[in-house]
Amino acid sequence: MPSVESRKVQVGAGGSYLLVLPKDWARKVGLKRGDRLDVLVEEDGSLRVLPPSIKKVALREAELSLEEVGGSQWLDRSIKAAYMQGCDVISIVSKDRIPPDLKKTIRSTILDLVGMEVADVQPNKVVLRILVDPTKFPLKELKERAFSLLLSMIKDLISSLEEGEKGYAHDVLDREAEVTKLYRLMIRQSVLAIRDRDIAKAIGVERLEDNITNVMIARDLLQLTFLNARLAKSVLALNERVPSGVSELILNMFKTVYSMIERVFKAASLNDLTEAHNVIDHMEKVRSMDSEVMRSLLHAPVDIETALTLTMIVRDLRRMAGCAVAIADSVITGATSSQQIKSP
Repeated sequence: MPSVESRKVQVGAGGSYLLVLPKDWARKVGLKRGDRLDVLVEEDGSLRVLPPSIKKVALREAELSLEEVGGSQWLDRSIKAAYMQGCDVISIVSKDRIPPDLKKTIRSTILDLVGMEVADVQPNKVVLRILVDPTKFPLKELKERAFSLLLSMIKDLISSLEEGEKGYAHDVLDREAEVTKLYRLMIRQSVLAIRDRDIAKAIGVERLEDNITNVMIARDLLQLTFLNARLAKSVLALNERVPSGVSELILNMFKTVYSMIERVFKAASLNDLTEAHNVIDHMEKVRSMDSEVMRSLLHAPVDIETALTLTMIVRDLRRMAGCAVAIADSVITGATSSQQIKSP
């Protein structure tokens, strides 16, 4: 349990403010005459004193036992989870020789993790290690990159429907993995920022609560990525020509949702509350367009399979609009600073 001690401030002859450090604490951290202490001013105005002994960089390690992690899918998820939790070293160990198929899984998994490399391979152990400096990946840049990729994916889906060129949809599927990699890195960076204030400042996180907003936005970006990929598969599944009346309604809905997502990304980048509120208000229009498309489909001369595919497209577009609303809500919540919240 943290203990609180009251210390009297003294003023030296030169006007310096002097404070005696607790003797037990000084001995515990190994403080010696002449040692330098780092003093940080926290957001609430308090001071944080860092002795030399705790300024040393400590690697965060995780050990995954194959006897406890069953199968390649579990192993893949466990490695990615340890990565996102900020682990610098991940050891995969086994009582017996690690099977070739699981070693293949490990090699495949690290391709999805930015900065993760194989550091050591033994018959019953594989060690993975982060080889990049976390301060080189500002969260704002990661978000902007993800925003750009997602907007280009939606644009390509619109082009695929307008031009009947399915190559655009294939391009969307190819970019899914890249956005997912950015998502995992964003979560990892947010965890590191919570744990280390120096890293937080280096990657542009000003307030501790900003990490919550960043994680919420990252999760919605991941959902948008999955929806984009599923829409691409639906577009590729359309073998019959869609009646012009229906296709025009769906294209208009696509463009409306694209506009919402573009605007909410702008709101997130600029902390624009007006734009965020406008995005939320726009959801009613998407609901109306959803109903209009579904009524049109009831009388459209299409087979059941095509009708089901078009219904799935409309439903996923509405879900994408919902993601835009969720991001807008995160922007509004995150922008409510502690100064705006008054205690009773």
